[in-house]
Amino acid sequence: MHSITILLVKEPDLLRDGITEALTKARYQVLIAGSSDEALHLLKAHHIDLILADLQLPPPGCLTLLSEARTLDPMIGFLCLKGYGDDDMVREALRREADDFLLPPYDRHELYFRVTACLEKKEFRRTTKSEKMLPVCSSCKKAHPGTPHDSWVPLEEFLADQAGITLTHGLCPDCSEKMHAKIDQFGKQRR
Repeated sequence: MHSITILLVKEPDLLRDGITEALTKARYQVLIAGSSDEALHLLKAHHIDLILADLQLPPPGCLTLLSEARTLDPMIGFLCLKGYGDDDMVREALRREADDFLLPPYDRHELYFRVTACLEKKEFRRTTKSEKMLPVCSSCKKAHPGTPHDSWVPLEEFLADQAGITLTHGLCPDCSEKMHAKIDQFGKQRR
């Protein structure tokens, strides 16, 4: 198993130094970039497991980095460092399927928790893709095709698009029996 590499994308300051130190103490390999352009260069040259990027990066910025990084590696983890007043950018980053964000002040324990959660999401994406698993929402039954840019779609639509399967709707014998029992019970209550 390879060591986990995190790309920290933040302009130089004490906060960047503190995050680097905390991640290094947690035994992560940390690469540092001061801009999104520098980050893309490192991303092309190294295997990166997780990008930890400041939402307030200068242009082209964090959101562009997120889109381009996911184009290069759909499985990569992406964690945004939120500054004060970045609420609209956080919403947009989550719409573009950033894995999570970290709120200031940046607590070391919260940093470890968020990094671990993002790495677990990355592993889940990798596993579902390699083992031919299809994520399906347990509530609404929508399916997620598996890449970050895909959106959740009704299962029927997914099967029609991906496999050419058209579903018909009916009741299996167990559900039919349950439904008839409920109808009978309702009829008895009305008498």
